[in-house]
Amino acid sequence: MSSNIEDKSSVGSRWREERDRLRLSRADVALACERTPQGIGEYERGVSMPGGQALIGFAGLGADINYILTGIRTLSVDQVAEEHPEYTQKQKEETATEAGALSPRDRIWLEIGQQLSEDDRTRLQEIGASLVSAKYLKKTKNE
Repeated sequence: MSSNIEDKSSVGSRWREERDRLRLSRADVALACERTPQGIGEYERGVSMPGGQALIGFAGLGADINYILTGIRTLSVDQVAEEHPEYTQKQKEETATEAGALSPRDRIWLEIGQQLSEDDRTRLQEIGASLVSAKYLKKTKNE
């Protein structure tokens, strides 16, 4: 039980760190996350854990969701190039192009998926497939 509290506390402190890094108020973040400023304060104090909608909203403001959840920063192409001078401009452009192939929303889904267990990934895939199938069936019935 205490490890769960420690996890909430760690996530909360990193959430606050990201909000400070981005120079955002709790109200700014609350609006993007569809929460109240008090709810954002609960995340930051480790009282509650942010859900998917809140994480997506905060990511839309530029927060590093991977860092918030895991404590490991996501490096940008520029940061990698700065740390590794042998990284050529051509490699930098190719990497940026590949990274840009995903929309911000798709990158968030990818980050979320990478943090799920294999069983949870399978369940999420099944849910997604059933939603698509239901939409397709509804569409063909109406035609």
